[in-house]
Amino acid sequence: VIVVVGLGVWRPWRNSNALNPAHVPAAPAPSQAAAVAPALGPKSIAVLPFGNLSPDKDNEYFTDGIHEDVLGQLLNIRELHVISRTSVMSYRGTAKRVGEIARELGVAFILEGTVRRANSVVRVSAQLIDARTDTPVWSMPPIDRELTTAAIFKIQLEIAQSIAGALRTKLSPQERKLLEQRPTEIWRPTMPTCAVARCRPLAFP
Repeated sequence: VIVVVGLGVWRPWRNSNALNPAHVPAAPAPSQAAAVAPALGPKSIAVLPFGNLSPDKDNEYFTDGIHEDVLGQLLNIRELHVISRTSVMSYRGTAKRVGEIARELGVAFILEGTVRRANSVVRVSAQLIDARTDTPVWSMPPIDRELTTAAIFKIQLEIAQSIAGALRTKLSPQERKLLEQRPTEIWRPTMPTCAVARCRPLAFP
């Protein structure tokens, strides 16, 4: 009799705990950690979309052209692991820190830059950042250049060659030749040339 009564007392107590929300274990919270891409190596780089500092937003096309050609120049260097344009375009205007972007893309270096166009003058600045230490390892100060196809190509070539030097890559004779060829000599009309023809003249505010 004692055993039966004991079970009768215990079971309702056990069931009441099972129905009590205070005794239901909380579900684990979903992870908030950002996705991390596999590291591509010490000579991996992402060229972020260049910022358009011109007052006229129509010059976004011109800025994208310079960004695309710089990225294309770096793709000619075999030792570099360069992230595709499609993957980096989502970071246009992002507020994320360099280290966070680098982890998401799996790269060691980030190249960022700005373009400002006014009348017949273009001003391009760029810097290469070691995302592992958040330290600039190379930079191009903002210098005014004449708005011509030759001048724009020279800027792009200077950026590509400087990055190759900063990352201690050995350029083969074929790679040097590719870098020094204008885009029209390789596979397509140069984007900045199209932009030069279509963008309206501007004046610095």
